Amino acid sequence: MIKELFLLATMTLLACVSSQLQPAAAAQESAANQFMHQADFDKLVARFEDPSRAQWQKPDEIIAGLDPLDGKTVADIGAGTGYFAFPIAKKAAKVIAIDIDKRFLDYIDDKKQTQKIGTNIETRLTAPDSPGLKTGEADMVPASPGS
Repeated sequence: MIKELFLLATMTLLACVSSQLQPAAAAQESAANQFMHQADFDKLVARFEDPSRAQWQKPDEIIAGLDPLDGKTVADIGAGTGYFAFPIAKKAAKVIAIDIDKRFLDYIDDKKQTQKIGTNIETRLTAPDSPGLKTGEADMVPASPGS
């Protein structure tokens, strides 16, 4: 549990300072972003929503480690398909699902409408060099490892 929380804190810190990464790491990040924008969206969704993801990422354990979430606003930076945003929204007052790819935000909005879930999820488009949050807007900013 402590190991997972440390991982979340570390990944959150890395997300917040991504513009200060060393050149090699920044190049890798840029290549990953380029892949994301060129990849077939349906394949990305299938990858992000693959049931086997739960085996290695253990989302229930990660989300349990964030408790208590009651009454809190949680920012999911790099929300992708909402893999973490939707289960967090079941416990938190609000989730701000932030991504640099509008296709993912549209996917989340469609899922909210068609499945009538996650009505407390706000989607937000941001630039790659910005977390897309105002100071003090969120109580918690866990990272989404492996999105």
